[in-house]
Amino acid sequence: MRTLLRAPLTAAALAAVLATSSMAATPPATPAVNTWSAVGPATPAMFKAGNVGQGVWDSRIGPDGRLYVFGDFINAGGDETADYLAVYDPATQGWIGLGSNGAGNGAFNSAVLDVAWIGSTLYAGGVFTNAAGNADADFLAAWNGSSWTAKGSAVGVPALNGAVRSLDAQGGKLYVAGQFTNAGAVAEADRLAVYDGYTWSALGNAGAGIGALSSFVYKVDALADGRVFVGGMFLNAGNTATADYMAYWNGATWNPVGDGLATNQAINGTVVDFAISGTTVYAVGSFDNAQGNAAADRIAMWNGTVWTNLGTAGANGVFAGSSEIDNVQLYGSNVIVAGVFTDAGGNANMDGVAVWNGSKWMALGTPNPSSAGMSGLGLLLSGRTLYFSGLFGSVGGASGTLGYGAFGLPAAPSAPRALKGTAGSKKVSLAWTAPTTANGAAVIDYVVQYRKVGTTLWKTFADGVKTTRTAVVTGLTKGANYQFRVLAKNDWGTGSSSAVVVKKAG
Repeated sequence: MRTLLRAPLTAAALAAVLATSSMAATPPATPAVNTWSAVGPATPAMFKAGNVGQGVWDSRIGPDGRLYVFGDFINAGGDETADYLAVYDPATQGWIGLGSNGAGNGAFNSAVLDVAWIGSTLYAGGVFTNAAGNADADFLAAWNGSSWTAKGSAVGVPALNGAVRSLDAQGGKLYVAGQFTNAGAVAEADRLAVYDGYTWSALGNAGAGIGALSSFVYKVDALADGRVFVGGMFLNAGNTATADYMAYWNGATWNPVGDGLATNQAINGTVVDFAISGTTVYAVGSFDNAQGNAAADRIAMWNGTVWTNLGTAGANGVFAGSSEIDNVQLYGSNVIVAGVFTDAGGNANMDGVAVWNGSKWMALGTPNPSSAGMSGLGLLLSGRTLYFSGLFGSVGGASGTLGYGAFGLPAAPSAPRALKGTAGSKKVSLAWTAPTTANGAAVIDYVVQYRKVGTTLWKTFADGVKTTRTAVVTGLTKGANYQFRVLAKNDWGTGSSSAVVVKKAG
């Protein structure tokens, strides 16, 4: 899922990172709104850098409700076996490893880059070899609840010969993406392969014996409708001319996303991650100038017509000059990104993590996770809690957040209350009470809507109300009955509507 494993920290740089983190008490399960906190009890070496110095890559919530955190670290929470993969159990509020190498350390000897489940079986992929001492468990291993095993390998012949960057499970199949070739000895299973629990297979090709994807794949997302999306460094997926850097398999052929990110040399760099909402696609990575748009650096949105930028800050966009954006998640109508950037768009509080609300970029509290070797790498959403992973000494000033922290997200306001209407000549005057809660962000506008009784389409009245809790809806038909409702809006979205009132225009 990431473009590369960055160079290890120097001893002095690592010491600077560790020095910013200190002992911390176990926080509530859900952080307070607009507040950063540690996850579980922490020590300065909570996520001590491993042999690559990459820090915490990302995390997932397992079917057992526990947090699975992975990356390039050792001895999470002081557990000698919690190397490269650690599990946080909210019930015990502690970190543990899964299995070992038989010599007192964890099962893995290098970074774990993604995990996925099929039923109760946990799959881990990464740059490791010989998981739990198994010579066949290179780059991919499966945990059955008591031990790690190789999957899809012949005895003495590992199924994979290169790193696994991304995993996804759909329909009982495991989709594996990365840097390998000939998965399970299938000549066309290069950089992307499917494992059904028994055999390996490819998705299309670029000629007999040649895989469909010409270079590394960093993200795979298999949808329930059968489409499989990938992002990476490849060009011309399945010999489709515009399927560069991002493409999807429809069950028969490889296709570009939109007009193709590289159309007319639109992009240079790599797609590291993406998020899909209906027909809208958000792509992030290390690219510049998506589809020739000078402001679409590191992030671009396919809106059904064109790849476009999200906000501007000068001619070259909010993230111009940043190394890359590594992760993108959708939270309601908001887009949250993590990556290697500081002061995005000139905002001193936008280091490593930022939020696009549809009209502007926002900081999360005052994160400033910068320290020697700072980077934001992973994001995980669980309700209104955001788990943020990376290589940083602390985030938002919260102790115990070395490489991993949690943030309590704001949300759209609750519904306005006690809406009342008074009829006038071809108009209705409305008044209401503020929402019970603004959910962590001040109300910035009230949206007034109306429709004739018997019709289905709500119209928004352009009243310029903003935060005033009254409005006069004009231009109504005399003697007609109308329904009215009001919605509150803050920087995180528009909330649910008030109760509907019916009034006849005088």
